[in-house]
Amino acid sequence: MSKMTDGVIQGSFGTTPNSWVANIADGGQNGFGPILQNLDGNTPPAFLPLTMVVTHVPTIFQYIPNGPRIFKALFEQCAISWDGLDFNRTMDTDGTPVGKDGQLQHIPTRQTRSQITPSVTWAEKLGNLIYNIGRFWMDAMHDPDTQASSMADIISSGTALPPQVASMWAADILAIQYSQDMRPENIVGAFAMTNFFPTDIGSHGFSMNVNEVHRIDRQFSFTCVVQDNPNVVAKAKQVAQLLKLHEVDYKKALPVVNDISQAVNGEGLSRTVANVFSQFQNLNGVVA
Repeated sequence: MSKMTDGVIQGSFGTTPNSWVANIADGGQNGFGPILQNLDGNTPPAFLPLTMVVTHVPTIFQYIPNGPRIFKALFEQCAISWDGLDFNRTMDTDGTPVGKDGQLQHIPTRQTRSQITPSVTWAEKLGNLIYNIGRFWMDAMHDPDTQASSMADIISSGTALPPQVASMWAADILAIQYSQDMRPENIVGAFAMTNFFPTDIGSHGFSMNVNEVHRIDRQFSFTCVVQDNPNVVAKAKQVAQLLKLHEVDYKKALPVVNDISQAVNGEGLSRTVANVFSQFQNLNGVVA
């Protein structure tokens, strides 16, 4: 395949001023006819699953042993899927009549960004960990019995606390859309979710059927405010540089198998081979 010298260009509608974009001015293929030697300029992107990075853990989790570490792992390493993340931009208009057939000349009046309501799905972990995290988070905001958030069970009554503010119960999460090469400089896009906290953690999952044993998945719903601008993408590139995901080479992962455990050394195939050498003989009666 021929290589196009300027298949990608900088400074034109990139997520940041130095981002690379396809050169459709020379690579567009759907006009009068294709220009196949310029296919590089028509390359479509393949979106990988978003990478989530928790940048602020609600401060209430500081009162739980390993709380911040577990919180980050919950969202960065354990989620199966995130839904409800995509948001729209729409333009309101107002119009005035043009002629007498009912047509209007519209002008733009207001652009809006849709509110998102993310939901996250996990496979439950031993000890009912996922549900317990959600329950603690919800109770710390408002206990269902008292509608207070005193957290009397984890904070002693003699501890002086300032009035609760949003950062105590809400998280900040950065969503990064990597390109296929995972390189920080080639990030496709990013957005930030702030004031992120749960509104629905679902049911316990209790049931009774004598013929059924089942595994549990958890799905929590959240509310948040989205920030979406070039500075968020620039910050995402900085975070990606620190993460160094593009430097990870799984071909160098250490094997999960090590030397044979002493407890079973000499068993299995080793025992079979030992029996062969101790018992097998050739026709001349010489031990093999």
